[in-house]
Amino acid sequence: MLLVLLSLTVVSVDLWGGDTGALGAVRGTVADTVAPVRDAVAAIVSPVGDAVSSVGNDRDLRAENQELRERNADLESSAAQSEALLDELEALRSLLDIDFVGDLPTVAARVKGGGVANFEDTVEIDRGSDKGVAVGNPVVTAAGLVGRVVSVSADRAQVRLITSPSSGVGVRFPTVDELGLAQGQGAERPLSVDGIHKSPAEIRDEPLVYTSGQEDSLFPADIPVGRITSATRGPGEVSTSVELTPVADIDHVDHVAVISWLPQPGP
Repeated sequence: MLLVLLSLTVVSVDLWGGDTGALGAVRGTVADTVAPVRDAVAAIVSPVGDAVSSVGNDRDLRAENQELRERNADLESSAAQSEALLDELEALRSLLDIDFVGDLPTVAARVKGGGVANFEDTVEIDRGSDKGVAVGNPVVTAAGLVGRVVSVSADRAQVRLITSPSSGVGVRFPTVDELGLAQGQGAERPLSVDGIHKSPAEIRDEPLVYTSGQEDSLFPADIPVGRITSATRGPGEVSTSVELTPVADIDHVDHVAVISWLPQPGP
């Protein structure tokens, strides 16, 4: 009640416009009396106001952080997509000018996954007869031989890999002028070539083994096939057994070129 009366007195003084003399003194006395109470109230109310303001600011900060996280995620996704596109562009560019293909036309294709029958022996590519792909066409990367087309639909084709046990590639050892048949032994295993007449020491000096391109061959000549990893001849044996690692990354191939070439029948 005292504070109310004092407040009414201050209002009255203000209305009368009294700032001097007795009225000014009364006003000063009232202000001094009310000041401690005002300070105490401010001390109580101010933290509450700060807390309310802090809650609002914290909410704004959380919203900003969420927005920044989303923008960062979008940027990372865009960067990853750009990097993937650049990798694909580089892979396709490498297929445009393959030295060993020569003037033979090619069709670029992407590997879509394992084949329907046996994913370890075949892969499926996203090009088919609509693009000129035919059964018997060799399939390569910029590094070397991958396999050959064994079935075709309008927009898909199955490629039997050279690592398949049912695949055989006529090969040539150019330095020692030796021919052989490279046989697949399954995924992630080397190709085997038996019946080589040259000694292991002579065979090991070969840098690369190529397709032979002999008459009735399933592949044109001079496509890189593999590097020699071993050449052995057992006691009493008259021929050398050779193992080759394919030069093409058969197990991780993504893009290939289909060569528009078919085996030529002999006389």
